[in-house]
Amino acid sequence: MFRSVFSNFTKAVRRNHPFMKAFNKQAFVVSSLLGASLYLTNNNIKSAKAQTEQQPQHQAEKKEDQEFIQWVQFSDEKYEQAVKEGKNVIIFLEPSRFKQSFIKEIEGFLENVNAFQHMVKARPIVFMKLEFSESNSLNSFINKYKVDIEEETLFLFKNRYIDLNPFSFNEYFSDKDAIIKYFREINQLNKSNEREFINSLEYITSETALIIAYIPQDDPNYERLHERFGQLSLLKTYSENKNLHFQLLNDPETANNIGLSDVKTGDIHLVIRKSKKCYNQSTHDVNGVQLNIRKYANLKENMASIIQKANKTYNEMNVFSGRSFEFDARYSLVLELDENRLSKQDKRRLVQLFSEFHKDLREKEPELYKNVQFVYVKRDNEGKKWKIYIRDDYRYGQKIKQHSVTTREELESLDLKDVNDKPHSFIFDFPAKTTTPDVVNLTEWVRSVQNGTAKESFKSQKKPFYRKYSKKLVGKTFEREVQNNERDQVVFFYSNHCHGCKQYGPHYENLALEYLRKDPSQFPKVEFNRMNSDRNSLKTAPIFPFTPVFMVYKKEDKSYPIIYSNTIFTPQDLRIFIENTTSYKLLDVEKFKQHVEIVKKTDLSGIFEPAKH
Repeated sequence: MFRSVFSNFTKAVRRNHPFMKAFNKQAFVVSSLLGASLYLTNNNIKSAKAQTEQQPQHQAEKKEDQEFIQWVQFSDEKYEQAVKEGKNVIIFLEPSRFKQSFIKEIEGFLENVNAFQHMVKARPIVFMKLEFSESNSLNSFINKYKVDIEEETLFLFKNRYIDLNPFSFNEYFSDKDAIIKYFREINQLNKSNEREFINSLEYITSETALIIAYIPQDDPNYERLHERFGQLSLLKTYSENKNLHFQLLNDPETANNIGLSDVKTGDIHLVIRKSKKCYNQSTHDVNGVQLNIRKYANLKENMASIIQKANKTYNEMNVFSGRSFEFDARYSLVLELDENRLSKQDKRRLVQLFSEFHKDLREKEPELYKNVQFVYVKRDNEGKKWKIYIRDDYRYGQKIKQHSVTTREELESLDLKDVNDKPHSFIFDFPAKTTTPDVVNLTEWVRSVQNGTAKESFKSQKKPFYRKYSKKLVGKTFEREVQNNERDQVVFFYSNHCHGCKQYGPHYENLALEYLRKDPSQFPKVEFNRMNSDRNSLKTAPIFPFTPVFMVYKKEDKSYPIIYSNTIFTPQDLRIFIENTTSYKLLDVEKFKQHVEIVKKTDLSGIFEPAKH
């Protein structure tokens, strides 16, 4: 059943992804299984087992060997034997910790992984269970195999490239597909699939990057270098990137045919298709496709040096930084274009300007260049057709680094303040109204930002829907302003996208204004407050699934607010609720208890006369 489902899934994806259609089949199957593995649930596994039981006995046994895992109790001898035979290993740590339902869920997913390994004819996986005891203690296992095991560790993995590696609960629940990625092997490129690879280059996008290592199979260091290349591909920075592909090249003639000249054993090349957003690349023509090819390191070098050179080379080959590599640059220089409104000539002019500025900065201002990465953003803009601005990624933190999924408006909406409570945006707009964007002016502007002389830009505030007279509360001030206050407090809980909040907010603020104007000697003193429930959460307040919600905290007892939350609101109902709840006083609990005790001790027998019949 798994084969038929996966076959249908493969056909569907191939029709919509021409690059995968022509690319190496094994690479395609690896990426497409990420969707197929989610498609197969435990119900699919059960139905597959049911079909297996209906088949002849010998077919069922063969099917079970291929798709359903068999657990082996861990021992040093069995583990070493599996590694010696070149098999992958998954060790399930202390399964007795878990409920049977969770174990079945894990087994169901691992069955999918095992079936996939058979399908792509990859190295088989040996599944082991390990329970620690006095004779086989945790500490002795850690010392022997040099692996870090913590309380949340779920699995230990061993593949052909890396020794035992832990896999935690958090990783399992957040990204199960990482298990499949962990056991994938490097795609090999040689004469047998050279033509297929060259044809696939036509479908490579400008965001795709290929890392190709040259290792001849007859080289005495082949296995060691192959293992190092596999370790490089499994680095978290690279393995999580869907636009990054690793290719192992074995044949020197094939290397020459795809544009790699004078290759030596262990050489690593970065291959990217020529981009319209970069005009200063030297390219190679391969089957009509313009490729930018750069040799940047050798597998015999230190791993940290290889990674550093890859980052530097990618940044030099591309004007605009992608997400294939991590950069240590502090600032992001952003070119934001509204391509629906901007003419092609203006777009080409701005992109070419950034290309020239990128080259000039790299060659003439290396100190400025090493702190800046160039970012290209496409988005619809109601105002300007294009914007140029700098973001201080270091000061803002990791959230702002994810520029491709975070808009500028979302960044500006966050409340960023320093220790002196001074607001910051960490965004610097290029003064396009007074300065022409050219290489000289851009250089001076970048220098002013790095020197700290440029002024931050703040988003202009929109005109409010109505005037507010209530006090704005946040999580930190709620306890001081409401619970520790000696007056009655009315709190209006609202949210950003609540239509009812916008509709009844003005009525609430009008009531707040009325109470401000009332004579406190004749009317009870009541304070009106408001709080955004989207941005603030309170442990002391009742949980409500929707807004608007109005609460009155009486000064006699702030632990139990009086709540008004209804699907149908009217201004008059809101007024009556506030007037009624603020007009009476709650009886003190201690005084109430005293009254009860007095009543209990009072003789009431003479107060009431018996009824006459």
